[in-house]
Amino acid sequence: MEERVSIFGAETLFNIPVEQFKPSSIASVEKLLNSEGYDVSFERLDYLFSQNCAERERQIYATRKEMTLNALVASVLDALEIDDVDIIISSTELLAGDFLSSIKPYPGVYELLSSLKEKGRTIALLWNAPMGIPHSLLSERMEYFSLRDMFDDIQYSSENGAVRPHARPLRYALSNLNASAAEATVVTGLLQEPELLQRLGVRRIIGYRIDAFGTSCNSVEEMVALL
Repeated sequence: MEERVSIFGAETLFNIPVEQFKPSSIASVEKLLNSEGYDVSFERLDYLFSQNCAERERQIYATRKEMTLNALVASVLDALEIDDVDIIISSTELLAGDFLSSIKPYPGVYELLSSLKEKGRTIALLWNAPMGIPHSLLSERMEYFSLRDMFDDIQYSSENGAVRPHARPLRYALSNLNASAAEATVVTGLLQEPELLQRLGVRRIIGYRIDAFGTSCNSVEEMVALL
């Protein structure tokens, strides 16, 4: 079959921050809760967020199922006996803001995607949403850089519920693009993913800053040469 689909893990095209809440973000949530009449200390919030982040990591490692930021915030506030939906949403947006502002495309990404379009390729993007950020906010961030419409399909872990390396995001993308794995090149920066992609029958696998059966690249510029 002819190669006609290019699929990217988001980590290969975007600088993505470490999944860790900044003290300033926790302080913003504390300020919000205090303004709503809840007597909650920074120390208590920091402890609860740390505990829930650790639980999120354990869940993802064990099941590859996403725990969204909204669910994490709801769990923290539930421990404080706060179940106001508007406060959950506002807290989620406050925490997401720090991550979103740090997400930026690597130099040359727009040119790479444009060249693939000129070749007639369909393009998909697979997001492991940082800390389970809502997909709507990630979509807005890509729109800010004029990149959202460069993709024919985007899979978000915070929407489809699966964290790569998991087969679901790729399978959903291929289904939406009416394509098979044998027609796809996948670029991934996840160490555990190449073997899964091989089992799924992906035509060509390129490792970004990792080895993928001998094929790898360390920059978007090198990616262009391989695609």
